[in-house]
Amino acid sequence: MFYKNLTKISIAEDNFFKMVLIYLRIYSGLPVILMGETGIGKTALIELLSNIMSCKLKILNIHAGVTEVEII
Repeated sequence: MFYKNLTKISIAEDNFFKMVLIYLRIYSGLPVILMGETGIGKTALIELLSNIMSCKLKILNIHAGVTEVEII
């Protein structure tokens, strides 16, 4: 189902490189934290990568006002 929509997606070279680096960290068991300005595509990039890898994804929206995060 997802792969039918994959043909409509264009991935720039720098985003492909970022996806590969993120994948290598996940494969190595290392944590991944993405930081950046609002609206630059961090969530979209990770959602695409999780769909390609067939992995579950849990997104935590953390901002300057958050002092404690609990993962259940």
